[in-house]
Amino acid sequence: MLYSGVSKFMNLLDFAFGMTNSNLFDGNTVFFLSYFIPLFEIILGVVLLFKKMRIGALYALISLMILYSIYLAVFKYYAVSGWCSCGSVIDLSLTKHLIFNAIITIPLVITVFLMGKEK
Repeated sequence: MLYSGVSKFMNLLDFAFGMTNSNLFDGNTVFFLSYFIPLFEIILGVVLLFKKMRIGALYALISLMILYSIYLAVFKYYAVSGWCSCGSVIDLSLTKHLIFNAIITIPLVITVFLMGKEK
């Protein structure tokens, strides 16, 4: 999360351009999301370090991954171009990106489930 958020901030114009290029968001929404998403990812990365807040951060992370996967699916089928706006964290096709997100999200869900059983 930290790497992803910092990478997006360091390449903010590319990240914002990707969302603009998708034709799914208006300019104000792109402006807000281009700052909010990386900041949220960085905050989540830091919060994951604290045991008392970890479960909440994991729920937020799962939610973020699901929302991002929905965005990718909509982007894949309705966007004018096929350029991803993930901030160049990884270089994958949209289909492979969706598979990657599932591979990351499923263990997160299992982790939250197992952490809940420990209590």
